[in-house]
Amino acid sequence: MQNQLLIAELNRYLLNTYQDSQLTMTLYGVLKHSGIYRNHPYYDDLLQECRLTMAHALHEYDRRVTKGEQLGARRTYAYQRMRWVIFDYLRRNGRDQAHCQLQLDVPRGEDDDIPTALAYEERYAERSEAQELIAKLLATCSPIQGKLIAHLQKAPDLTNKELAAILHISAPAVSYHKKLLRHCLQQLTQQEQ
Repeated sequence: MQNQLLIAELNRYLLNTYQDSQLTMTLYGVLKHSGIYRNHPYYDDLLQECRLTMAHALHEYDRRVTKGEQLGARRTYAYQRMRWVIFDYLRRNGRDQAHCQLQLDVPRGEDDDIPTALAYEERYAERSEAQELIAKLLATCSPIQGKLIAHLQKAPDLTNKELAAILHISAPAVSYHKKLLRHCLQQLTQQEQ
């Protein structure tokens, strides 16, 4: 009986993720900030995982708040849980973040001539080529750009805002440095050809 009540309650929360426009915006926001767009191979699966995670997170949040616990904002709590689920889902499905190469600005355009080794890495040869290219880039870039590259290699899913907080600069400055790095990468690849 208690399980049926819990399931009915979770179903109400799940239905709310479809009906509440603020929750829907949060859901699509977390996918966008994680670099998951409609053309991503796991988009549909991740969308459903995030909906379920959001429903569970909101249910847990409301239950913990009624017990008197002090928690942050409700949507922020759900957002963080969804980020964890996305990272774990990608790791479980063979897209381990440790093997993810430098992603400066995603999505890249079709006319962009940066080698595919700098996108999601699937083959070891491409990965080693990307590491050599990144080593050359580190030799030519500024100290702040070197720190940016190091953080992107450790956690490629960090947003510009998160990187700005880590590096103690503004989010537009992070975007600017990323564009400079992409330009430098293009020059390095052209020199090699």
